[in-house]
Amino acid sequence: MLLMLQLAANAVFDRHKLDVVSCGKNTARVQKAILSGFFSHAAKKDPQEGYRTLVDSQIVYIHPSSALFNRQPDWFVPIIIAFCLTPLYCTLSNLLSTVL
Repeated sequence: MLLMLQLAANAVFDRHKLDVVSCGKNTARVQKAILSGFFSHAAKKDPQEGYRTLVDSQIVYIHPSSALFNRQPDWFVPIIIAFCLTPLYCTLSNLLSTVL
């Protein structure tokens, strides 16, 4: 999945003739870039059950195979969504509230 994101990002950089540079330790820049592309699926921890998406308040859950499953972050943005009986977010990016 990371390779797919990297290839997509490289295609955008090539199309606009931009140099690819490291963000260094400023990972908030990367989180902001991810958030700008996937914001419509961003979810916040719900005190009652799982998480709620910000756009349509849909209840969603973190897939058990996700690295964030046991961490239970306050916010996240999904990259891959698996629709079973309930929407399960598989590949996620944890978000710091300062990025929002």
